[in-house]
Amino acid sequence: MYSIHYTVFERAAAELMAANVAVSDAHKLQLYGLFKQATMGDCNAAAPSAFRPVERAKWSSWHKLNGTSQQDAKRRYVQLVKTLLPSFRVTVEEHTVVEPPKKATQPRQEVPGRSSWPMQLLLFLPVGAVLLVAIKVALPWTLVTVDEELTQKLSPLLWFALGYSIVIVLRSKSFPWPEGLRFSSVATTARSQGRRRRRRAPVESELDVFLRKHGVQVVRQPEEGYTVPRLVLKLPEDQDAFQFGDCNATIPYTVEQTADVYYRKFKEPLPDPASRLLASIEVLEERHLDEFCAVFKRRLLRFRNEAPSLIKRFASSDFVEYIEDSLLDKQNRLFYVYVKNESFQSLGVLEDFSVYKADSDKSHWTHLHQFCRVHITSCSLSFFRSQIESFISSFYSKNAPDARNYHLQRITEEFGESTE
Repeated sequence: MYSIHYTVFERAAAELMAANVAVSDAHKLQLYGLFKQATMGDCNAAAPSAFRPVERAKWSSWHKLNGTSQQDAKRRYVQLVKTLLPSFRVTVEEHTVVEPPKKATQPRQEVPGRSSWPMQLLLFLPVGAVLLVAIKVALPWTLVTVDEELTQKLSPLLWFALGYSIVIVLRSKSFPWPEGLRFSSVATTARSQGRRRRRRAPVESELDVFLRKHGVQVVRQPEEGYTVPRLVLKLPEDQDAFQFGDCNATIPYTVEQTADVYYRKFKEPLPDPASRLLASIEVLEERHLDEFCAVFKRRLLRFRNEAPSLIKRFASSDFVEYIEDSLLDKQNRLFYVYVKNESFQSLGVLEDFSVYKADSDKSHWTHLHQFCRVHITSCSLSFFRSQIESFISSFYSKNAPDARNYHLQRITEEFGESTE
């Protein structure tokens, strides 16, 4: 069994490396820790310096698995590879090793004290009947009247004992009764549990899974000024994030014009002089949600990494990738944009959230509410947290107005000067 487990573990590592799939930083660290634990056991090395964040993150990923057996680490490694690489297949022999063993169901043991006394009661019934007949024969004829009175008084008890004995016999496994006559409380309980399972909530539809996966919620409660049901792109809850750059602005164009130009804001070919760090834009997913009169789009934005040395020492990649989710609610004239870094999430999460809606005073204009937040997730960066948050907020406060002004400039180029 050990050789089979070792083979599937080695095969999983080899196929994952050969597939060259895109793996997030968090999964890379998890794979590294499980691989080291599976091949070398517990981590006994000293912790690297905080000024070496990559080595420190690898060490932390391995060190937190101390106490995990190598066999269990291999099993968890293979299961993680199956998640990251759907094409990876495990044979039947290997599956019995990869999956954790299930506890065998212990047969129910009958308690002697509980099963013997009903049978004894059943045996006493014929003895009691014989004794009753013997008493009738042996008693003098003068006492027959007394005996009949006693029989009438005891007959309800005898009938109850007879009925109860029949129930005991049917439930007993001492006789080969047909299945239809045997009464089982376990079967009744199983049937009731099955009915409860059938009454559970129905399985999610493909649309519900899509909306939940992308953080889109369905609002069905009526709200003044909006048609329901409607879709809302929600910002995930994060109590530990540092929020900054809150802005409310008015754009003298309609929501439809603003959203239309937003996707064509940067001029091709890239890089656009207005955003020289933007290297490429790739549409990953686009879906028309006709039942809600809405359109969802996901894009990948790739920027050149020109962060200062303090940050680039921890994030040394040439490019930084961001995922942009946008939702245009046509019937309610709402446009949501949510941007989040895809790269270096093990170090921190940077999010930008914008909501464009029709202005309350002038419906042919657009009101914009925008803000940003950052959450430093790496323990190695905790010492520099305040400096990093200060740099990011200053950089955002300087560049966000320029980005909004450039968006307005591009709308003006497309539709001309705004009129009252």
